[in-house]
Amino acid sequence: RNSVAPAIIIQRFWRGLHVGLRVVRKDEAARRLQSSFRAWRSGRRDRTFLMASLMVQRIWRGAIQRKWLRECHKAATDIQRCARGLLVRAVLDKNGRELVRRHRAEQAAFMRQKNTMAESTHVAKLALMAAKARLELHRHRERRVEILAIGSFAVKSRHARALDKQRRLRARGSLQPVRLTVFEP
Repeated sequence: RNSVAPAIIIQRFWRGLHVGLRVVRKDEAARRLQSSFRAWRSGRRDRTFLMASLMVQRIWRGAIQRKWLRECHKAATDIQRCARGLLVRAVLDKNGRELVRRHRAEQAAFMRQKNTMAESTHVAKLALMAAKARLELHRHRERRVEILAIGSFAVKSRHARALDKQRRLRARGSLQPVRLTVFEP
């Protein structure tokens, strides 16, 4: 019996250790499963939040883009309005108004003669008069716009001329070496 007792003790300890190790392995496997499941669930939630935040960003950026486009369109409309107003004012100066009055008077005098000629002849001559008036007003506008454009290029304030001179002086020698005398090429 004394010779068997150490073997029984060793077996008892081994069986306890073996069961303990098996429990630890099962606990570790359960912990790994739980950790993997939590990571999967967290990743799914994170993906949902990511997609939602990307959607909010897309909507917000689209709203900003649309607002910017509205402002650009409004600015373009203002520029067009000013340019068209300039063209109308260029045409309707004193000489332009006189042209319009003269053509209207000619058309009114011609309309009084409507009963003395055929309908097709009347329509054709009226269209011809209208085309001549449009052409003359167009030429007048082109001359006026050209005169205004030339005038706007020549008009500079004293400050603007000084700034241009400073800019030219700073740029001297940057494109080609500075000439020491006026006689150098």
